Amino acid sequence: MPEGALPTPCVIHNSDFIPVRRLAASAIWIFICRRNAYLYRMIELQKLRQNSLFWLLAGAVLVALAWPFDNRVDTVLDVTNKPWWHQIAWWCSKIGEGWVVGAAGIFCAVFFLLMNRPQIAAGIFFAALTSELTGLAATILRVLLGRTRPSTHDVPPGFYGVWHQGHWIVGQFKFSAFPSGHAATAVGLAAAVWLIHRGWGAVAAVYALAVMWSRIALQCHHLSDVAASAVLAVPLAMLSKRFLAPSVEFQFGNLHRAWKKSKPSGQISLQSKNSSGVNGHVVGKPCRSNNR
Repeated sequence: MPEGALPTPCVIHNSDFIPVRRLAASAIWIFICRRNAYLYRMIELQKLRQNSLFWLLAGAVLVALAWPFDNRVDTVLDVTNKPWWHQIAWWCSKIGEGWVVGAAGIFCAVFFLLMNRPQIAAGIFFAALTSELTGLAATILRVLLGRTRPSTHDVPPGFYGVWHQGHWIVGQFKFSAFPSGHAATAVGLAAAVWLIHRGWGAVAAVYALAVMWSRIALQCHHLSDVAASAVLAVPLAMLSKRFLAPSVEFQFGNLHRAWKKSKPSGQISLQSKNSSGVNGHVVGKPCRSNNR
């Protein structure tokens, strides 16, 4: 710089602040969005808690009202001396077992996953998993409570817990009535399907009612046992839909993407072609071969 010359002032234009302003605006927008998302989750969680508590209270009243009618309903629905109805009840009870629901759920989920229907596969797997969880919860409770079954006549009716006459009774059939594991499995499945699709949920509800009827008809459970199973299974299915379903959908999406990547390049299944079109017609431009 020549001696005596004044330094050139540093001029800052308004355009230099534009990136800073955009960055600040983006940060504020991200903060607002995350805050709103957090508040929304808290509100939804609060509603879920309120609905679950309301259902549990209403269910407790329902079980209390059903309790005085146990003996009367057990007698009316008893089919142990009716061979034809006994066979129907036996099959209805069999399809309510946990291993049947689990095996059918896994088979159908894998089938639809291979048919490029990951959302349907995830919904089926979620319903089956929820059914298993509700059945497991009912099984744990009935083992701990130790209520006698209608067909048990060598001990007075009642709740005996895990200890009776100096012996452990955990896992004994005649002391495992309340609540019904079969009914909880079936109602859990129906509630999970209802939360996903109302139409199929109505079909699953008929299935659950058939299982509940069969457990009373076979003299395995009282009316209050199956009612308590429904009270237990519905809120558990609601909680499962809130916390478990997103993870199941995410994992099945990953499985579907991994399965598609593992296929040889250039191999396109007929299902994937039809899935992008309507009534079997492919929408969009036809695929061109790399060999021109």
